[in-house]
Amino acid sequence: MSMVADKYTFQAAVAQLANRIKMAVGMRSQLESKNRFALRLETQINPVDPLLWLASQNCDAHTYWRGRDGDFEMAGVGAASVCNQISEINTNCNDDLRYFGGLRFDTQRPPEEQDAIWKPFAASRFVLPRFELIAEPDRHTLVCNLLVEELTAECLGHINHELSELSAEHPWDESAPLSQVSRVDNPDQQGWASSIANALQSIKAGRLEKIVLARRSDVESSHNINPWQLLAKLRETTEACTLFGIQPEPGAVFVGATPERLYARHGDQIKSEAIAGTRPRGTDSKEDERLADELTASIKDNVEHQYVVKSIAGHLEALSQSVTVAERPHILKLARVQHLKTDISARLNDHVSDADLVNTLHPTPAVGGVPDDLAREEIAWLEPFDRGWYAGPVGWVGSGRSEFAVAIRSALVADNRLMLFGGAGIVNGSTAEYEWQEIEYKTSLFVSTLTDENK
Repeated sequence: MSMVADKYTFQAAVAQLANRIKMAVGMRSQLESKNRFALRLETQINPVDPLLWLASQNCDAHTYWRGRDGDFEMAGVGAASVCNQISEINTNCNDDLRYFGGLRFDTQRPPEEQDAIWKPFAASRFVLPRFELIAEPDRHTLVCNLLVEELTAECLGHINHELSELSAEHPWDESAPLSQVSRVDNPDQQGWASSIANALQSIKAGRLEKIVLARRSDVESSHNINPWQLLAKLRETTEACTLFGIQPEPGAVFVGATPERLYARHGDQIKSEAIAGTRPRGTDSKEDERLADELTASIKDNVEHQYVVKSIAGHLEALSQSVTVAERPHILKLARVQHLKTDISARLNDHVSDADLVNTLHPTPAVGGVPDDLAREEIAWLEPFDRGWYAGPVGWVGSGRSEFAVAIRSALVADNRLMLFGGAGIVNGSTAEYEWQEIEYKTSLFVSTLTDENK
């Protein structure tokens, strides 16, 4: 038993990868003849917590992704390749190779109107991590991704040095519990009421049918926040959510635990969903079911929900041979809130790319509005902050496969600051007070997780 365990220690895995990297220099011509642009080297490793390992690395770029069913979790450091457009991603590669990243909510926002804290993320950014630690139900794997053009003695020597700088996971720093020092809402309640009034005026005038307005809450903590430890806590306390963490360079980290999938693709098969309409969870099972029944019966919430269903299904019809929509929504129960959810699937036409899908589906009315172009104009006018990547698509693209989530229930972490984002769908009948409280429900999981109030 001890010999098997020793075989897969972190140090043994690093040594095995180092030897394979040295040997890779002789594979360049063979890979080029097959039109391959990258080489993926893998070795099995004893179980390691990807978030604990990620927090232990000193590389500039950090990437984290955990699918909402929990059977694929990836922690990545460094960058073998970076693409600034989905269309630039080369998928003629190993089937297991993935580019991870995302886009701004509004990629057309002028640079002078963008918050400086979002600048490292760019309008669109996808990275093939240099090193990955992957956790799956039946195995843990340490990976090194190499571009074919890097298969020279000089480049591989440098990459082997980077490999030697990786460390095994270290325990979390068990410092004193964090506490909230201050909180500033942008807009504040008065500004929110004004924004809602303007939005409702546009709806009553027939300019809009629906608009999603968001709020940014800047929470200052008693000391620095470890974003990977925060994600580890969210991993424990959330269900049916995709977890992600993106850090292009030292500084701010964009993290989230989102329930909303934009789409998942395997070949020409695609799964999507509409999530809109919200109630809090009840304090007991009886109240929880009462709130769920109230949500199901709500005319306002069903109207809001159907905007999303019709938008996604309609956009997919333009790209697909067939589209299937569930007959009625069901209740999606999360840790703090519950939503109306309708499942949607489709069989795509030939040659539909991920760039086509993202550009067509985003933004859905769950984060934008109806009609889309006018809602985005109104959002830019009414919201007093830059959404950045909040409510944008985040995910990965591989060879014939891809998955994107919508980056809601998300936050930027920078030193001791947590910049929380939350939105609410505004339709005829919405009130500023109710929608403010809905956002409180949605963002409360982050604050309670940060301060351990839920324990």
